[in-house]
Amino acid sequence: MHKRKLTSFKLDNFFIKSQCLQGLYYRDGFVDRRSYLELLDDWVHCPEGSPVVSKRLVQSKILNFLFNFLSCLNFNHNELKTMPPLFFLSDLCELDLSYNKIFRCEPSFFLCNNNLKILDLSYNHFSYFDQDSCISSSSIRELSLNGNFLSSLKSFYFSNLPNLCHLDLSGNGIVDLDSKIFLGLKNLKTLSLRRNNISILSNDFFHNLPQLEELLLDHNLFTSFECHSDHPIFIGLFGNPIKLKYLVKLLEWMYLERHRGIVFDLSISMDSGGYVRSLSNKSSAPIQSSLFLDYLKQLNDWVDLDEGSPLPTKQMVRKVILMNLCSLSDRLVLSFFSLRTIPPLTFLSHLKELSIENNSLSEIDPSVFPLDSSISILNLSNNKFRTFKPNAFKCLPKLTYLMLPFNKLDVIQNHFFSDLSQLEVLVLTSC
Repeated sequence: MHKRKLTSFKLDNFFIKSQCLQGLYYRDGFVDRRSYLELLDDWVHCPEGSPVVSKRLVQSKILNFLFNFLSCLNFNHNELKTMPPLFFLSDLCELDLSYNKIFRCEPSFFLCNNNLKILDLSYNHFSYFDQDSCISSSSIRELSLNGNFLSSLKSFYFSNLPNLCHLDLSGNGIVDLDSKIFLGLKNLKTLSLRRNNISILSNDFFHNLPQLEELLLDHNLFTSFECHSDHPIFIGLFGNPIKLKYLVKLLEWMYLERHRGIVFDLSISMDSGGYVRSLSNKSSAPIQSSLFLDYLKQLNDWVDLDEGSPLPTKQMVRKVILMNLCSLSDRLVLSFFSLRTIPPLTFLSHLKELSIENNSLSEIDPSVFPLDSSISILNLSNNKFRTFKPNAFKCLPKLTYLMLPFNKLDVIQNHFFSDLSQLEVLVLTSC
């Protein structure tokens, strides 16, 4: 009889799923109504009068055949309180024990499973590890502990996982991170700390993680952020209550790091309201960091609003511009802000559509636009324009659609069209 290799075995409350159960009754890989072990106990046929020992020997041989080649085992969504004894599964590479009630690791387990590479212990009841019950394996590459109760991490928790590449500690209520916690994880590439209560990282946090490529800190309590990594890395900060003044510092820091030849991508939120924005310094052309810092200072000091406009409005204008700078969105809307002049947009060369309707604009300063502007749609509806100075649109060579309805234009001079060679649509309704 030809023997095929069993590579996947799933045990849940009612079913066992297998890729190969040859010689047994099964439908689409599922043995239903009774678990496989119960079915086997009832099914083995021996000659009438054969002793029970013969029956058990047949069962043992079948199970031995199945388990000797098993590489993937799934025990999720059971009521397990301890790790099952799997000492005989020498070929086991992937083990899923998620969604159980396990609260302790058995040290002897890892002594016998030397080929285990993926271990999923997520959504169990782990609250701590003893020194004699830590996860210890030189073969494990991926470890999931998300959804447990590990609010406090000790330095010895991960010290015996030298080849670990991916570690997920999301949703554990972690508050503090000692720099020694990840000591020894020289090969770690991805670290997920999402949905915890972390508000600060130590200055030497990255020192013990020389290969780290992705650090996910989404939905924590960071109001500011500083990173001291000396190698390229992706840092996720979505859902953190980062304050506007610290966001400016974060932008300054990021561009300074790029100026040193280090590339970073950051996903950040503007405030606790949940705005999702990403900032990538690989997607725009290199710039001089000193010029960028000057721009941030100019933007911070400059916002020009109607007299009496509340301070929150001024902050919101800066925030909207910074949000666009972070997201690199091709559309920027600055409507209903009582702006008297257009804010400086010199570093927003990615913009293609700009809407500044329903403000108090009366003139355009061409210096506020980037020299290599990509703006093709400009909406200046419902402002206070009476005329336009020469060269007002000289920095908008790609402008094809210009909307000027509900202004107070008395006359349009000949020079108005001199810099609009690409213009296709001009709207002058109710001017």
